[in-house]
Amino acid sequence: LTGAPAAQPSDLSVPDPSVGTPHARLLTAGTRLGLEDLGSPGGTFIDGARLLPEHGPRDISAARGIRIGSVELVLSRT
Repeated sequence: LTGAPAAQPSDLSVPDPSVGTPHARLLTAGTRLGLEDLGSPGGTFIDGARLLPEHGPRDISAARGIRIGSVELVLSRT
């Protein structure tokens, strides 16, 4: 996830000044989804709790709320 225009096909651009460049990394493992904060000052939050780089990747498969900077994300499976 990045606040800059997508540089790679796998980048997800979130054009908001509170989103860093880069900000966070989404990870997949089978049906599980993970999120890792990359140290952006805007912060990465899972269900209201701040995720810090030293926490490493966290499973967000069952998360209700995800926020990067001031942007709320909604995840859905299709």
